[in-house]
Amino acid sequence: MMHHEWTRTVISTALGLFAAWLCLFVHELGHLVAGMAVGFRFQLFTLGPLRIDRGPDGRLRMGWNRELHFAGGAQATTPTDTERLCPRLAAAVMSGPLAGLLLALAAHLMLLALPGAPWAVRVTLGWVRLISAAVGVGTLLPIANGPFVNDGLRFLRLLGRGPLAEREAGLLTWVAQEGMGVPARERDAPALERVLAVRDGSMFECQGWLWACERARELGRLDEAAEALARHPA
Repeated sequence: MMHHEWTRTVISTALGLFAAWLCLFVHELGHLVAGMAVGFRFQLFTLGPLRIDRGPDGRLRMGWNRELHFAGGAQATTPTDTERLCPRLAAAVMSGPLAGLLLALAAHLMLLALPGAPWAVRVTLGWVRLISAAVGVGTLLPIANGPFVNDGLRFLRLLGRGPLAEREAGLLTWVAQEGMGVPARERDAPALERVLAVRDGSMFECQGWLWACERARELGRLDEAAEALARHPA
């Protein structure tokens, strides 16, 4: 009897790990599909050990994912124009949590509709319902985590006002212009100033100083380039 219970516990744990991976995958897939739907360009998608990304030559390539923190799923899309960037990215940001909540609802409805399903199926659906709901709600709550921000907080910043919203708009402008092949020296200088106006040590500020260094270097202002690099928070 105890051996039977131990076996069921091991199987339930394994199914829980699979459910966690599935929930993270669906979350990232929601971001990816929405990003492409609003006209952003595919850059990266990982699924467990597999990785699909866009190489330097612009071609898609498939290979092995060697980054453990991407094993549960990761994605990236980038804008290729500067039209209505903030609301478009806000839609992509919000689609990850919403995809997770829809998955949790689907698992719940399947549990109600399949009362006689095999034990392993019901356990898996139960894990999916719990984990996907937790991921969806957890990423919707506007919480900062050190230098990082979750989906809910970034959504509010994208559609809000003030310095943080201005920084988001500036970041998107530079990402779009970079994707369009515009040299750093010719990109929107006021947009970069808005990026650097917020000093919080975040990855966004780090990227801003790297861009400032690149722009100054291309303009031949080596002293400014060195200063920008020195002010990089990392």
